[in-house]
Amino acid sequence: MKTFLAIFSLCFLACAPLCAQNDNSQPLTLIGSSLSIHAETFDWVEASDDGTYRTDVYSTSDLSYSVSVVTKLLVPGLASVSGSSSWGTVDGHLSSGSYAENYVESGTPGYGSWETWTYSVDLAATQVAWTHVSASDDGSGNSSSSWVNSAGEWGTRSDSNDGNGNTSWSESWGEGATTEGTREGGSSYEHSPTGGLSLFGRTFGLTSSQSGWETETLDGVETANSGWESRAYSDGDSTLEVLVDWDLVAETDSTSISGWTPEIGAFSTSTATQGVSDWSAVVWDARTAPSFAPDTLWVNGWLVSWQSGTLSSSGVVTDVYAGAGGQLGMVISGDAREVVLGNTSAVVSIQGAAAGSVGNNQSFSMTGWTVSSTGAEEPSSTPFFLPSVPVLWVEGLEYTFEGGLSDGNGGHVDTYTAQGGAGTLRLAGSTPGTAHVAGNLHTAFFHGSLASGAFAITGAVVAVSTQPPPAALPEALWLRGGFYAPDDDPATTGVYEWDPDGPGNAEAFTLTVAAVSGGYEITGADDVGAFSGVLPAGGGLHFLHAGVDASAPQVVPVIQATTGTGAALGSGENLDAHPGLPLAVEVQGDILVFKGTLSGPARAVYVPEDTRTGKRWLALRLDTHAASLTDLGFAPAAVTAGSYDAQTHLFSTPHGSGSLPEYVHAADPEVSHAHWRLPLPVGMDLPPSFIVRGQPWWFAGWDDSPNANVATYRGFYDGQIMTVDHAMQDPAAPVDRLVTLVDPVHNAGLTNPFQETQGTLSDVRRSVRLRDGTLVLSGNALGGQEIITPTDDYSLHTIRSDVDIIGNNLSFGVLQDDASLAGALFAFRDDGSIASLHSSLSRQAAEWVWWRQDSTNVNVLRKVMWMDPSHRLSLFPPEGPDQPAIVLDPAGTSSLKHPLRIPPGGDIPMGAFQAGGRP
Repeated sequence: MKTFLAIFSLCFLACAPLCAQNDNSQPLTLIGSSLSIHAETFDWVEASDDGTYRTDVYSTSDLSYSVSVVTKLLVPGLASVSGSSSWGTVDGHLSSGSYAENYVESGTPGYGSWETWTYSVDLAATQVAWTHVSASDDGSGNSSSSWVNSAGEWGTRSDSNDGNGNTSWSESWGEGATTEGTREGGSSYEHSPTGGLSLFGRTFGLTSSQSGWETETLDGVETANSGWESRAYSDGDSTLEVLVDWDLVAETDSTSISGWTPEIGAFSTSTATQGVSDWSAVVWDARTAPSFAPDTLWVNGWLVSWQSGTLSSSGVVTDVYAGAGGQLGMVISGDAREVVLGNTSAVVSIQGAAAGSVGNNQSFSMTGWTVSSTGAEEPSSTPFFLPSVPVLWVEGLEYTFEGGLSDGNGGHVDTYTAQGGAGTLRLAGSTPGTAHVAGNLHTAFFHGSLASGAFAITGAVVAVSTQPPPAALPEALWLRGGFYAPDDDPATTGVYEWDPDGPGNAEAFTLTVAAVSGGYEITGADDVGAFSGVLPAGGGLHFLHAGVDASAPQVVPVIQATTGTGAALGSGENLDAHPGLPLAVEVQGDILVFKGTLSGPARAVYVPEDTRTGKRWLALRLDTHAASLTDLGFAPAAVTAGSYDAQTHLFSTPHGSGSLPEYVHAADPEVSHAHWRLPLPVGMDLPPSFIVRGQPWWFAGWDDSPNANVATYRGFYDGQIMTVDHAMQDPAAPVDRLVTLVDPVHNAGLTNPFQETQGTLSDVRRSVRLRDGTLVLSGNALGGQEIITPTDDYSLHTIRSDVDIIGNNLSFGVLQDDASLAGALFAFRDDGSIASLHSSLSRQAAEWVWWRQDSTNVNVLRKVMWMDPSHRLSLFPPEGPDQPAIVLDPAGTSSLKHPLRIPPGGDIPMGAFQAGGRP
């Protein structure tokens, strides 16, 4: 018993000074009441602690400067020191009572030879890390340096420069006696290079040449071997640079060329291979501005703007202009150098045919067209060229005079506009009765001339007249699902009869058609109701009033047709030029089919197969693919909007009440109206859709570039994007697939609604729980949840109980800030001889707590055992209080509140310690 008491007394006496360090009313014993730093004295002021670290504050006598000394509780031998002093900032540490700066240097950095020592204090680990650097520089580009740290890591570098532009360098690094990697490189400069090349009609001479290289070796394997060469050329006022890059490890190389000449301006290009062997085959980057004329021009009173430009190695520049909604095109092409020098003029082509030229003074010489850099400005309310003609007729369609403009040079422009916005006609010139003519009808552009009151027109439209066309009634009509053909009786001209089953069958209803200015007036009725209105003569799909009153809504579809076949007459536009647009659309199970286009702007129109009973029709713009759905089941008709993607065949829409419903799909009328979908690439095992918050998100593309390999899925609303990394992977070596989801609709209330959330896709169930808790399920080709049948032979069902858990892992709970991570994990392992159960928590700071009910039916819990985040184990007495009776601290002091009893045999034999591990 005496031996134990002696040991206990020694422990107590040794602990006494350390325990005193927890007394914040006095300074630390190992530091004392005053601290001297560089001959300046700081006196102790106060101390505080947060349960882990203690902070002692020392100040000078006049309280002008102070420092903070931070130590770990019960470990006062190491401290970090920071604050201010009369000579500046204090940043150092105390080790066993001795002060040292955290950064020390000798010599002058950057000049001659110098050394630096850097220290980093880790109070948690009770250790000081250091790095020592030695360096030298002779001031002429030759330098060397080496470093070593307390972890045994080291590195070296040397640089040399011969003063003539040739440099080299090398570096290495490693740990202990092991070299982990090396890197070296250099550059060279040629002072008086020779050579040249011919380009753009100039001869460029070589003025300088530089090159460089770099290699890297890691663990004995060469991981990088690259280089570059830059050659600069000049021709007096012009420059040219050719830069070649290559990488022998990645087996890639490229050449980039850039330069400037006064007549061409800046030019550049890049090629995929080193060097250029045939300069005539070089494809130069697109031009950023026109070379021969301003950005905008007036052509026959139409405003055209510069669209793009190209450059050839011979110096020929081609500028492309467009206007009138893309229907009027002009091209200016010429040798830029020769045009600037005044040796030639650039050629001007309009609508694909040569029409004149333009010189270096930007003056146009044209035939059949008027081209100028400014438009007419003074308005006029009467026609200038045909003063007594306020209306012109183009293929039977009425164009009404809208207004005229005149400029100070005698130029005039008269503008006529077609009924319903189907086209515009402009006359330009300076003499009444004589003008250049240009215009459009729907998507057909035409041009020509006016002389002595007579038009000479070329293009899609064959006639322009000052008189209305003779009255000619349509061959046949499709109207509200019925095919109407003229009555055979000549006495009933203008009466059309309904053929319910197509041409050649019995009649049911009639309507009357009369030719009027610009079209046909139609009146009639069927079993659905009366209709009336004017059908324009240009063809295409239109709508009549649903009733005899002209103020009634225009909801009755009508389109001209041929008598023999019943084929619909389009408006000059079909979907042949738009292969990405569907021929049918499914809307909530109803099939809408393409019937024609509406103009101003041009829109493809989809109507029900039975237009007499169908309540919806959809219009899809041909240029922007903006979609609008009109539902006639409401009064007034409900119109919702969205857009269509011709690449993915998906409809999307802004979130809100004025949007397309989510059940709008492109369909194929030739394959049982199957939905159009972007097919999955061959070999991809991802599903065609995912179910996100109950809605299908469809496959919308795959980036197969080597550094991407990302599949994209789109939700119905704009901005709903989900990506899956490693979209195409080797089944024999699968990797984790990161899923990133952006849903501005669901996150509408957040400061950043485009905030993303992530998770990892399960390759078994092809589902994922994201960090914000969203569950994403695998979907099938119909947008429904895909059922994945698990395979299990139930070989582990050997324990009969209420719940059997198959498998070796059980997890529950999720982290508060990351729902994709389980909070707790229980794992069972069996190596054939030892079975073990492991439990782990997902936070770095974790605690385990055991509780028991104080008594039955009493809502009082008592702690039994507690493992805190510092790995300190506390045992609590059965009846309270909730203060531990035994504390076992592997990193600090353990304690017992009750006597430790020794067996009757007497003192603890020393062999008990010798036989086991350290106590």
